[in-house]
Amino acid sequence: MKKIHMILIGVVVVVAVAVGVSVQNDPTLGERLGDAAEEIGDGVEEASEELDPNRTIGEEIGDTIEDAGDELQDAAN
Repeated sequence: MKKIHMILIGVVVVVAVAVGVSVQNDPTLGERLGDAAEEIGDGVEEASEELDPNRTIGEEIGDTIEDAGDELQDAAN
């Protein structure tokens, strides 16, 4: 029962983040640099993706879902 609650909470968080990303206007260079700085801990490749101004909303949502899945897996362990 506890796992079901965690999964449901995770799904709600992922949907909320996906909606937030899709509603977000075109980020400024400063916002993209801030996001890139946060991603440095996860690797240079992810940081460079954050700086790419040509990323689609689908790519951003996919990354958000992947990150949420990683966080859920870490929380479950």
